Amino acid sequence: IYYHFVRNRCIFDDGVFSGTNATHLINSIVGEQIVYETLSFSNAVHSLSITDGSGQTITVDHDDANKLMEFGVIHKINTVLQK
Repeated sequence: IYYHFVRNRCIFDDGVFSGTNATHLINSIVGEQIVYETLSFSNAVHSLSITDGSGQTITVDHDDANKLMEFGVIHKINTVLQK
């Protein structure tokens, strides 16, 4: 489940952020440094797609996006992202 939580960023389908961001899932530990798994985001106004490490891409339905909560935002997706 940690793979579905993005670290240190709230991403909306507003076109502001596209790129790669770390999740809360630990990939490896190198010495004392933790390396986290990442997700890639393709973002345009009312259009947000997320690609996982296996190359699977899902699109967030705008009607189910941007549900604000304390300390974050929730996007409902219809597909399971896998490591």
